[in-house]
Amino acid sequence: MSNYNDYSGWITAPSNLEGSLENDIQTSTAIIGGGFAGLMAALTLAEHDVDVVLLEQKFCGFGASGRNAGHLTPTIGRDVAYCLKLFGREIALKLVAFAEEAVQFTEQIFQHYHIDCDYSPCGNIIAGVHEKQRKPLVAA
Repeated sequence: MSNYNDYSGWITAPSNLEGSLENDIQTSTAIIGGGFAGLMAALTLAEHDVDVVLLEQKFCGFGASGRNAGHLTPTIGRDVAYCLKLFGREIALKLVAFAEEAVQFTEQIFQHYHIDCDYSPCGNIIAGVHEKQRKPLVAA
């Protein structure tokens, strides 16, 4: 049986992990989970002088945040054509704008925290691989 490490270099535990929580601690805010959302919440609260503790079972980025494909794309929902069909033009356009703002926000975080993550903004392509997919893509 193979090991996940055979497929991804992103799930190897860092060598400088903090030890397990051994004692009770007091905090005004506890964040459970060190994925993208948990880390961002903890950083934002700490910058606003909130007493915050982040708790992660394995190591930060171990779960879904560390097992994605490494893409930062302005997509929301299945795709734009699907959002148009499901929500209508006005809401779909707001969702697209929100997703684009999320990309810009993340790029600002990379700069603010000097995160060296080999980020390369290179656009996003939505493509169809079958003739049935052509009509919704053209409509979008």
